[in-house]
Amino acid sequence: EREYQCEVMLLSRNIVVRGNRWSDPTDVVPTSCDADYSGYSRAPCPDTWLTGFGGHTMIIGKSVGRIRGVEFQKMGQTNVVGRYPVHYHYSTTGERSFVTDSSVRESYYRAYVIHNTFDMLVRSNIAYDVTGHAFYLESGAEERNRVEHNAAAFVHVIHGAVIMGATDRTRSQSESIAVPADHTASCYYVSNVHNYIIGNAASGGWAGMQLPVLPQ
Repeated sequence: EREYQCEVMLLSRNIVVRGNRWSDPTDVVPTSCDADYSGYSRAPCPDTWLTGFGGHTMIIGKSVGRIRGVEFQKMGQTNVVGRYPVHYHYSTTGERSFVTDSSVRESYYRAYVIHNTFDMLVRSNIAYDVTGHAFYLESGAEERNRVEHNAAAFVHVIHGAVIMGATDRTRSQSESIAVPADHTASCYYVSNVHNYIIGNAASGGWAGMQLPVLPQ
């Protein structure tokens, strides 16, 4: 007999950080458009789902962020760089900070973001129904972080899907997309391979894991 394995995600937590009823995007139609590349008949539409405006958390500088067992819902602000559900920003306390056993769902911009932060732990977390790259190493300077045994699914591109290579620099920013790489949003965006990416699961998104080639 055949055997099948699947990932089971627990989305709810007892501790909840949530946006309010005004967070939801208002530009949600049409739900799909004709694809303009081979292999697909339908694709996400440009200029839709761009108005999500949820809450955000940021651990910055010398502050220590220890997050465990927290649910983040209706968080993130689409195309507003720096406004993510869970964001470690230029943190100098990575070896003492962590986010584990948590969930991000119905996010309007990313899920877990490490930006110019080193040596921190991101383990056993869930990202589900996320706009833009979900687990995101932002600048390419991040090193020695451990992203382990997480799961991401149902990840959505921004401003329509565009076929792009790992070294594509022809796409530009606009009011509709702040980071052109989100045309191909993935579950894991690993901008520096000098990190430990171990035992993670991915389903959906343009790709499960994206390893861009950035300018030196």
